[in-house]
Amino acid sequence: MIPKIDVHAHLFLGQEELENLVAAARACGYSKMLLSATGRPHHQPGNDAVFQAARQHPGIIWPVPRLDLDTASLSTVEGYTRHGARALKVIDPLLPYNHPNYLPLYDAAGDAGLPVLFHAGIKARLYDGTPSCNSNHRPLYLDDVARRCPSLRIILAHVGTPWHDEALMTARVNPNVYLDMSSGSGWEVKGMDGAYWKRVLWWKDAWKKILFASDVRPHRIQWAVKVYEDMMSGAGLPDDAVEDVFHRNAETLWPEARGAS
Repeated sequence: MIPKIDVHAHLFLGQEELENLVAAARACGYSKMLLSATGRPHHQPGNDAVFQAARQHPGIIWPVPRLDLDTASLSTVEGYTRHGARALKVIDPLLPYNHPNYLPLYDAAGDAGLPVLFHAGIKARLYDGTPSCNSNHRPLYLDDVARRCPSLRIILAHVGTPWHDEALMTARVNPNVYLDMSSGSGWEVKGMDGAYWKRVLWWKDAWKKILFASDVRPHRIQWAVKVYEDMMSGAGLPDDAVEDVFHRNAETLWPEARGAS
Protein backbone atom coordinates (compact mmCIF):
# COMPACT_ATOMS: atom_id res chain seq x y z
CA MET A 1 0.00 0.00 0.00
CA ILE A 2 1.32 3.44 -0.91
CA PRO A 3 2.05 5.50 2.21
CA LYS A 4 0.00 8.66 2.50
CA ILE A 5 0.49 12.03 4.15
CA ASP A 6 -2.83 13.78 4.61
CA VAL A 7 -2.19 17.52 4.81
CA HIS A 8 -5.80 18.50 5.58
CA ALA A 9 -7.62 16.45 8.21
CA HIS A 10 -10.03 17.71 10.84
CA LEU A 11 -10.87 16.68 14.37
CA PHE A 12 -14.56 16.78 15.20
CA LEU A 13 -16.13 16.74 18.63
CA GLY A 14 -15.82 13.61 20.78
CA GLN A 15 -13.03 11.18 21.72
CA GLU A 16 -14.68 8.46 19.66
CA GLU A 17 -14.24 10.62 16.55
CA LEU A 18 -10.49 10.75 17.16
CA GLU A 19 -10.13 7.01 17.60
CA ASN A 20 -12.24 6.32 14.51
CA LEU A 21 -10.20 8.81 12.52
CA VAL A 22 -6.89 7.23 13.49
CA ALA A 23 -8.21 3.73 12.77
CA ALA A 24 -9.49 4.78 9.34
CA ALA A 25 -6.23 6.54 8.54
CA ARG A 26 -4.12 3.52 9.47
CA ALA A 27 -6.36 1.24 7.40
CA CYS A 28 -5.68 3.43 4.36
CA GLY A 29 -1.91 3.42 4.82
CA TYR A 30 -1.40 6.86 6.32
CA SER A 31 2.06 7.62 7.63
CA LYS A 32 1.13 11.12 8.83
CA MET A 33 -2.05 13.13 9.23
CA LEU A 34 -1.88 16.89 9.74
CA LEU A 35 -4.81 17.52 12.04
CA SER A 36 -6.59 20.79 12.76
CA ALA A 37 -9.77 21.81 14.56
CA THR A 38 -11.40 25.13 13.84
CA GLY A 39 -13.77 25.51 16.78
CA ARG A 40 -17.40 25.07 17.68
CA PRO A 41 -18.87 27.19 14.86
CA HIS A 42 -17.46 24.42 12.64
CA HIS A 43 -18.69 21.62 14.95
CA GLN A 44 -15.09 21.02 16.01
CA PRO A 45 -13.09 21.46 19.22
CA GLY A 46 -10.25 23.97 19.48
CA ASN A 47 -6.49 23.93 19.32
CA ASP A 48 -5.97 22.33 22.74
CA ALA A 49 -7.74 19.20 21.49
CA VAL A 50 -5.44 19.01 18.46
CA PHE A 51 -2.30 19.14 20.58
CA GLN A 52 -3.80 16.54 22.92
CA ALA A 53 -4.62 14.26 19.98
CA ALA A 54 -1.01 14.52 18.81
CA ARG A 55 0.21 13.52 22.27
CA GLN A 56 -2.14 10.52 22.25
CA HIS A 57 -1.11 9.39 18.78
CA PRO A 58 2.40 10.79 18.20
CA GLY A 59 3.28 8.32 15.47
CA ILE A 60 0.60 9.43 13.05
CA ILE A 61 -0.88 12.81 14.09
CA TRP A 62 0.88 16.12 13.58
CA PRO A 63 -0.89 19.13 15.17
CA VAL A 64 -2.05 22.04 13.02
CA PRO A 65 -3.54 24.75 15.25
CA ARG A 66 -5.82 27.37 13.81
CA LEU A 67 -4.26 30.80 13.51
CA ASP A 68 -6.97 33.46 13.88
CA LEU A 69 -5.57 36.22 11.70
CA ASP A 70 -7.71 38.88 13.37
CA THR A 71 -6.73 38.19 16.99
CA ALA A 72 -3.31 36.51 16.80
CA SER A 73 0.02 38.17 17.49
CA LEU A 74 3.59 37.18 16.72
CA SER A 75 3.76 35.58 20.16
CA THR A 76 0.84 33.36 19.14
CA VAL A 77 2.90 31.89 16.33
CA GLU A 78 5.87 31.49 18.68
CA GLY A 79 3.68 29.68 21.21
CA TYR A 80 2.30 27.25 18.65
CA THR A 81 5.85 26.54 17.48
CA ARG A 82 6.99 25.76 21.03
CA HIS A 83 4.04 23.40 21.48
CA GLY A 84 5.08 21.37 18.44
CA ALA A 85 2.85 22.68 15.64
CA ARG A 86 3.82 21.34 12.22
CA ALA A 87 1.70 23.80 10.23
CA LEU A 88 -1.00 26.41 10.79
CA LYS A 89 -4.62 26.47 9.60
CA VAL A 90 -6.29 29.70 8.46
CA ILE A 91 -9.98 30.28 7.70
CA ASP A 92 -12.67 32.98 8.11
CA PRO A 93 -10.59 36.17 8.05
CA LEU A 94 -12.42 39.46 8.46
CA LEU A 95 -10.25 40.95 5.72
CA PRO A 96 -8.84 39.54 2.46
CA TYR A 97 -5.91 37.18 2.94
CA ASN A 98 -3.42 39.69 1.51
CA HIS A 99 -4.33 42.53 3.86
CA PRO A 100 -1.20 44.22 5.25
CA ASN A 101 -2.35 43.48 8.82
CA TYR A 102 -1.72 39.79 8.24
CA LEU A 103 1.69 39.92 6.57
CA PRO A 104 3.78 39.95 9.80
CA LEU A 105 2.01 36.75 10.91
CA TYR A 106 2.82 35.08 7.61
CA ASP A 107 6.45 36.14 7.86
CA ALA A 108 6.60 34.74 11.39
CA ALA A 109 5.17 31.41 10.20
CA GLY A 110 7.68 31.31 7.36
CA ASP A 111 10.57 32.07 9.70
CA ALA A 112 9.37 29.29 12.03
CA GLY A 113 9.24 26.80 9.16
CA LEU A 114 5.49 26.33 9.47
CA PRO A 115 3.52 25.90 6.23
CA VAL A 116 0.09 27.52 6.31
CA LEU A 117 -3.02 25.68 5.12
CA PHE A 118 -5.41 28.31 3.79
CA HIS A 119 -9.06 27.56 3.25
CA ALA A 120 -9.50 28.85 -0.30
CA GLY A 121 -12.77 29.34 -2.11
CA ILE A 122 -16.34 29.22 -0.94
CA LYS A 123 -17.21 27.72 2.44
CA ALA A 124 -20.09 25.28 2.88
CA ARG A 125 -23.19 26.80 4.49
CA LEU A 126 -23.08 24.71 7.64
CA TYR A 127 -22.79 27.28 10.35
CA ASP A 128 -25.93 29.14 11.43
CA GLY A 129 -25.35 32.80 12.13
CA THR A 130 -21.83 32.87 10.68
CA PRO A 131 -21.38 35.88 8.39
CA SER A 132 -20.10 35.11 4.92
CA CYS A 133 -16.42 35.76 4.41
CA ASN A 134 -16.10 33.82 1.17
CA SER A 135 -14.86 36.78 -0.85
CA ASN A 136 -11.87 37.01 1.53
CA HIS A 137 -10.85 33.44 0.59
CA ARG A 138 -10.13 34.08 -3.09
CA PRO A 139 -6.98 32.28 -4.31
CA LEU A 140 -5.71 35.38 -6.10
CA TYR A 141 -5.06 37.02 -2.72
CA LEU A 142 -2.62 34.19 -2.01
CA ASP A 143 -0.67 35.01 -5.15
CA ASP A 144 0.04 38.38 -3.53
CA VAL A 145 0.90 36.73 -0.21
CA ALA A 146 3.28 34.27 -1.91
CA ARG A 147 5.21 37.13 -3.51
CA ARG A 148 5.31 39.33 -0.42
CA CYS A 149 6.25 36.46 1.93
CA PRO A 150 8.66 34.26 -0.04
CA SER A 151 9.72 32.22 2.99
CA LEU A 152 6.11 31.14 3.63
CA ARG A 153 5.01 27.79 2.21
CA ILE A 154 1.35 27.97 1.25
CA ILE A 155 -1.13 25.12 0.89
CA LEU A 156 -4.13 26.39 -1.06
CA ALA A 157 -7.06 24.14 -0.17
CA HIS A 158 -9.80 22.77 -2.42
CA VAL A 159 -8.12 24.19 -5.55
CA GLY A 160 -9.94 27.38 -4.59
CA THR A 161 -13.41 26.14 -5.58
CA PRO A 162 -15.03 27.80 -7.54
CA TRP A 163 -12.03 29.94 -8.55
CA HIS A 164 -10.04 27.03 -9.96
CA ASP A 165 -8.20 29.04 -12.62
CA GLU A 166 -6.93 31.51 -10.03
CA ALA A 167 -5.74 28.67 -7.80
CA LEU A 168 -4.00 26.77 -10.59
CA MET A 169 -2.15 29.79 -11.89
CA THR A 170 -1.22 30.91 -8.37
CA ALA A 171 0.43 27.51 -7.84
CA ARG A 172 2.04 27.56 -11.27
CA VAL A 173 3.83 30.88 -10.93
CA ASN A 174 4.79 30.71 -7.25
CA PRO A 175 7.33 28.12 -6.11
CA ASN A 176 6.07 28.33 -2.52
CA VAL A 177 2.40 27.47 -3.31
CA TYR A 178 0.92 23.95 -3.30
CA LEU A 179 -2.61 22.73 -4.01
CA ASP A 180 -4.83 20.58 -1.80
CA MET A 181 -7.45 18.77 -3.92
CA SER A 182 -9.87 17.78 -1.16
CA SER A 183 -13.49 17.94 -2.28
CA GLY A 184 -16.49 17.07 -0.15
CA SER A 185 -18.52 15.96 -3.16
CA GLY A 186 -15.72 14.59 -5.33
CA TRP A 187 -14.66 15.97 -8.69
CA GLU A 188 -16.33 13.79 -11.32
CA VAL A 189 -19.83 14.90 -10.28
CA LYS A 190 -18.73 18.42 -11.23
CA GLY A 191 -17.54 17.29 -14.65
CA MET A 192 -13.93 17.51 -13.49
CA ASP A 193 -12.67 13.99 -14.16
CA GLY A 194 -9.12 12.79 -14.69
CA ALA A 195 -9.06 14.09 -18.25
CA TYR A 196 -9.97 17.54 -16.98
CA TRP A 197 -7.09 17.58 -14.48
CA LYS A 198 -4.67 16.30 -17.10
CA ARG A 199 -5.67 19.24 -19.29
CA VAL A 200 -5.45 22.00 -16.67
CA LEU A 201 -2.30 20.71 -14.96
CA TRP A 202 -0.40 21.12 -18.20
CA TRP A 203 2.91 22.70 -17.19
CA LYS A 204 6.12 20.85 -16.39
CA ASP A 205 6.10 19.29 -12.91
CA ALA A 206 2.55 20.52 -12.27
CA TRP A 207 1.67 17.34 -10.36
CA LYS A 208 4.51 18.04 -7.94
CA LYS A 209 2.33 20.87 -6.62
CA ILE A 210 -0.52 18.52 -5.66
CA LEU A 211 -0.84 17.28 -2.05
CA PHE A 212 -3.12 14.55 -0.77
CA ALA A 213 -5.87 15.85 1.53
CA SER A 214 -9.10 14.36 2.86
CA ASP A 215 -11.02 17.03 4.87
CA VAL A 216 -13.74 14.52 5.84
CA ARG A 217 -15.08 12.66 8.84
CA PRO A 218 -13.61 9.22 9.66
CA HIS A 219 -16.18 7.13 7.79
CA ARG A 220 -15.29 8.95 4.53
CA ILE A 221 -11.49 8.64 4.65
CA GLN A 222 -11.49 5.65 2.31
CA TRP A 223 -13.77 7.58 -0.05
CA ALA A 224 -11.36 10.52 -0.06
CA VAL A 225 -8.46 8.23 -0.98
CA LYS A 226 -10.51 6.82 -3.85
CA VAL A 227 -11.32 10.32 -5.13
CA TYR A 228 -7.59 10.89 -5.57
CA GLU A 229 -6.99 7.43 -7.01
CA ASP A 230 -9.75 7.85 -9.59
CA MET A 231 -8.58 11.34 -10.51
CA MET A 232 -4.97 10.25 -11.00
CA SER A 233 -5.93 7.08 -12.86
CA GLY A 234 -8.16 9.06 -15.21
CA ALA A 235 -5.33 11.51 -15.82
CA GLY A 236 -3.01 8.63 -16.72
CA LEU A 237 -0.43 9.37 -14.05
CA PRO A 238 2.47 6.91 -13.84
CA ASP A 239 3.11 5.11 -10.56
CA ASP A 240 5.96 7.46 -9.70
CA ALA A 241 3.71 10.52 -9.93
CA VAL A 242 1.03 8.81 -7.83
CA GLU A 243 3.64 8.32 -5.10
CA ASP A 244 4.54 11.99 -5.43
CA VAL A 245 0.96 13.09 -4.82
CA PHE A 246 0.28 10.71 -1.95
CA HIS A 247 3.43 11.41 0.04
CA ARG A 248 6.59 12.60 -1.73
CA ASN A 249 5.38 16.11 -2.49
CA ALA A 250 4.47 16.60 1.17
CA GLU A 251 7.91 15.32 2.12
CA THR A 252 9.41 18.33 0.35
CA LEU A 253 7.60 20.48 2.92
CA TRP A 254 8.34 18.13 5.85
CA PRO A 255 11.55 16.19 5.07
CA GLU A 256 11.35 14.56 8.51
CA ALA A 257 8.31 12.63 7.28
CA ARG A 258 10.41 10.58 4.86
CA GLY A 259 10.39 6.94 5.81
CA ALA A 260 7.75 7.47 8.50
CA SER A 261 5.47 4.56 9.26
